[in-house]
Amino acid sequence: MATRDRGIAPGLQRFQAKRADSRTVEVASSHLPLRSHPDAVTNLIRPAARSLTEH
Repeated sequence: MATRDRGIAPGLQRFQAKRADSRTVEVASSHLPLRSHPDAVTNLIRPAARSLTEH
């Protein structure tokens, strides 16, 4: 979650993530955390990808 996002309000991001029962991580970022916080994004994606391949 990009807590400084001006394109999609953080409150809306939280609401949508909760409704989808998603696992999230919050970073102080604008709309593109992939670019400004790649390690945080990678650390979220890798375990999720591993959990899919272990089944």
